[in-house]
Amino acid sequence: MKKRVIAMVCAAIMLGHGAEGNASEVAVAPSESLTCEESLERRQQFVEELQALQVRLEQKIREMECSPTVSGSELLAKNVRHLQELSANTRAQRQSMADFEKFVTWMSSSLAGYEKYIQAGSMVAASPGSCRSPTRDRHRS
Repeated sequence: MKKRVIAMVCAAIMLGHGAEGNASEVAVAPSESLTCEESLERRQQFVEELQALQVRLEQKIREMECSPTVSGSELLAKNVRHLQELSANTRAQRQSMADFEKFVTWMSSSLAGYEKYIQAGSMVAASPGSCRSPTRDRHRS
């Protein structure tokens, strides 16, 4: 598996789709002005860069293999915990809404009763002769 990944990365670099190191920029382009020695030097540099890239990729593969992974049972347990938390939050919100609804119902009935009390008092105060005014009592005597 490792060799396959490394081979694919190297092939991608050689095709000009390099990732790290941009080794494709150093690729030897056919040119008549380069001497044989310069051409060999460039190819050697290219090979060295590819080898360095291969070492970095192998190191990255080792790091990824050693990194902790989450098993299916751990993931399932985590999902179950998350769903239980959501369920508890939903229950708490529903309870709060039910409590508030009870409060609104109670407040509405209390206000309705208070309104009737005020209306009854207003009717008594508005009816003639229901209440003696102190100024009337002074004028009569």
